[in-house]
Amino acid sequence: MSASTSSHGFSAPWKATFESHISKQPSPEFMLATVTSEGDPRLRTLIYRGMWCALPPNKHNDAPKNPQVYETNMPVFTTDVRMEKAGQIEATGGKVEAMWWITETKTQWRIKGKAFVIGAKGEHEESVRKEVLKKMKVTGNGLEKDWDWEREFTGHFGNLSPMMKGSFKNPPCGSPKSEVKETPEFHQGQKIMDLEDPIARSNFRVVTIDPLEVEQLDLTEGQPAQRYIYRYVGQDKNRVKDGQELLGEWTKEEKIDPERDVSSSDSYQRLCSSSVNAKSYGIFNVGPTATVATKKRKKQSTGVDYANMVKCPGCSFEVAVETHTCPHCVTVLIKKRPRPHFSIQGVKQSVPRSSEGNLAGASSEHDSTLGQAPTQSSGSSFPLQVTAKEKVKQRLAICQSRETTVLGKLKLTDDKSSKFRSQLMRNSVEKQSSISIEKASYEEKTALLKSELEVKLKDIEDRNAAEETVLRLEVAHLDELRAALKDDHQNCKIDTRI
Repeated sequence: MSASTSSHGFSAPWKATFESHISKQPSPEFMLATVTSEGDPRLRTLIYRGMWCALPPNKHNDAPKNPQVYETNMPVFTTDVRMEKAGQIEATGGKVEAMWWITETKTQWRIKGKAFVIGAKGEHEESVRKEVLKKMKVTGNGLEKDWDWEREFTGHFGNLSPMMKGSFKNPPCGSPKSEVKETPEFHQGQKIMDLEDPIARSNFRVVTIDPLEVEQLDLTEGQPAQRYIYRYVGQDKNRVKDGQELLGEWTKEEKIDPERDVSSSDSYQRLCSSSVNAKSYGIFNVGPTATVATKKRKKQSTGVDYANMVKCPGCSFEVAVETHTCPHCVTVLIKKRPRPHFSIQGVKQSVPRSSEGNLAGASSEHDSTLGQAPTQSSGSSFPLQVTAKEKVKQRLAICQSRETTVLGKLKLTDDKSSKFRSQLMRNSVEKQSSISIEKASYEEKTALLKSELEVKLKDIEDRNAAEETVLRLEVAHLDELRAALKDDHQNCKIDTRI
């Protein structure tokens, strides 16, 4: 057995990310598409069984393991040879496409390539194994002779549950239930523990997918969609096109997703062309949690007012905020009121509000200049200049206001904590008193039952003693009767002699 040391794209640039995303799935499910001999598409849900030559660990699997000799980029799943997909793969030359949707990372993976159906020993299996062997890279540990196809095949069979192993002894798949006659060998609901069951092993198959094109679509919320296409080119560098990045034996190309990307839209170009649009306009709440920032815009020569347009995060179309609802995906847009600002020598700063709604650091009276424009002195046409000392005072006032707010919150937290502790102590005392009362009641009931049992026991003993006395009297009376009968018998004998 030999394999190429520079085979099919090792390690593929997408493999590490793909396996990281798959590991986050609660159940590694994916969709597999095939084509029938008539050209009709077929789709089904399967379980991802890891990469070929990298059998996932399973503490319930007692099958012997192969050493880590080879590395591949081929995803694996298992099937029953009697199912339609096995025949469709054989009839179409192995053309398949698999799709994973990873909810945890908001990523879709699509792998298009050629599938190989691997079974037990046979003439047909030898040719398939030779093709698969070309896609396997030797890791260089010198244990190629210790790696065995049958051991790998049995390992995948052992990784299945007993009920799943038993499904390979079900009646033929797709048969009408009314026409199926179950036998002791072929019936549903079987559980198989034997790794060498001849019937189940004859129907069991391992299928690998040799990837030729991999697509990664990242739909993370709040970010533009990112679509990356990886294609296998092997050693043929002439297949690399403009705009594609060569990564080993694979190319990588980023493509625009028309469903989410709006960078080519007219409104987006008008937004980027205006220097005024660089200023932030406000914040909008979209649904319960999401937020999106918009840009302040001017009315363009087209006559369209872009001042209150926002890019909807649901579908990425630009809509007017006044509509409150996106007409494309019905996403609700709620505009937040901007926070007040004040100006010190042309510097724009945000001022937090106090709990009464006034500016932080300023009372409801006119005892503070925060939030007010600089006034002019009488007889002077120039505004008053704010000195460094006044700046320090103003900043100190803001810091003191924030400190007061924080101290108030800390005090409120301490009050809540003390109330919670007191309530906890009260609950503990009440619980202990309740336990003491229940314990006393239990002890009282126990003593009462004990006294009742003692009375009953004494009564039984008295009855037994009386019955014993009566029995003894009866025994004595019987002895007397026996003696009298004996005397009568003797007298009868004497009379007879006379």
